[in-house]
Amino acid sequence: MKKELQPLTIEKIKTAHRERSQIIGEKISEFETVWQTGTDERLWEEMVFCFFTGGCSARMGLRSIEAVRPLLLNGNQQELSVALRGKHRYPNARASYIAASREFLQEHCGLRLRNELQSFENHLERRDWLVKEKRIKGLGYKEASHFLRNIGLKGYAILDKQE
Repeated sequence: MKKELQPLTIEKIKTAHRERSQIIGEKISEFETVWQTGTDERLWEEMVFCFFTGGCSARMGLRSIEAVRPLLLNGNQQELSVALRGKHRYPNARASYIAASREFLQEHCGLRLRNELQSFENHLERRDWLVKEKRIKGLGYKEASHFLRNIGLKGYAILDKQE
């Protein structure tokens, strides 16, 4: 039997926000620093982190990014997969996401993600491109929003349930 989730009220949400507002502000400042000072390689690393967290925990994403960091720019799919074994639930699938997406982004924009992301008229077009571009693997709306938020861009909602 599935456990019923008690719906959150607006007041509970507001209270939780007030209690965590300082931590939230600090985290937002960290994200903004990524956009302001981060390199294209740092933006690519954050995208890969979001490939790892889709359907998995942030903890697994962190372990996975540590395992593949030296391979992010040049590692082939097999090397990435080997590095992810024991770190991620889906080492082969996620390795293929990295390899395919990197190949596309290198061809499309020379992996200059900042320039590409700045080229969009508005924030929704930017996210839609990440989701709808068939050669970028592993980003649905939620993970694309996570990526854009994590690199300091604003205007994206990330809705999730807590169990």
